[in-house]
Amino acid sequence: MRRAVECVALDLPKPISVNALWRTSKAGGMYLSPAYKAWKEEVGYLINAQRAGGVPGPYALTVNVSHKWRGDLDNCMKALSDALQYHHVIENDKLCQSINIRRSESTPGMSVLIVSTKSKQEVA
Repeated sequence: MRRAVECVALDLPKPISVNALWRTSKAGGMYLSPAYKAWKEEVGYLINAQRAGGVPGPYALTVNVSHKWRGDLDNCMKALSDALQYHHVIENDKLCQSINIRRSESTPGMSVLIVSTKSKQEVA
């Protein structure tokens, strides 16, 4: 986990749709798509460049996606949650208590806000 913080705000590249995460091999097996691997690597670089901490425990997630992105809003959440967990911004995506996602004309890619939902007594 990164240094513990109560809130993390990130500007990330446009989301990748859940439909683009996996590919099927000729043998019938599944593997991560090259597009997803590249996106997740770019997200990690940007998280580090923005010096993000980590939000331990339960959290609330707010996401603004560019109004130019054509995908279904809920299709980007799996990749985003998995990337946040992979890069240790959150402990586990199953700890998410709420998600608010919307399209925004002022967001060029995707902006993400992760806020701890631990009570002050739990943190102390």
